[in-house]
Amino acid sequence: MTIAARPPPLRVAVARVRQHISVPGLVGSALIAFALLKMALDWKAHEAFRTSASIDRAEPAAVQELRTVAPRRVSLPSAEDVPVFLTRVQRTALEQGLGWPRADYRFQPATNDTPASVEVLCTLKGPYPNVRRFVTALLQGMPTLTLRDFNLNRPSAAVPDVEAKFAIVFYVSSEEAR
Repeated sequence: MTIAARPPPLRVAVARVRQHISVPGLVGSALIAFALLKMALDWKAHEAFRTSASIDRAEPAAVQELRTVAPRRVSLPSAEDVPVFLTRVQRTALEQGLGWPRADYRFQPATNDTPASVEVLCTLKGPYPNVRRFVTALLQGMPTLTLRDFNLNRPSAAVPDVEAKFAIVFYVSSEEAR
């Protein structure tokens, strides 16, 4: 009696896997394993990029310093400055080449929630860019001024001039505004 040589157990296992899966299945499994390995390497690169990008997005020291400074408090002008304010509004409109057909103003006394103010109701006529420059000049030049209402009207698209109706509120410190 002769004893046949037994194949190594690894060879037997590979033969059984090959018999059950076949060559296309083995190639597919190898491709899946390769894709998982590539995805793991790409994920590491992505994580490294995210951490470096978050470092780049950090604010410069100058911006952080500005954020820590307390906001500047603007002192309100006195009620005696109202004629100067009204003259400045009119002069700004005329400098922008705007027609000033109508303006009206009234004083609002101070309440518990708001300081005293002067409300100016204006109607101006002129090209839209000039109206925009007028409003920008007023808002940038007077920190206690707010634009409450703003309405533009143009009779047709062929007409370059617009009629701007708006209300400007100028806050003053005196409660005795007249």
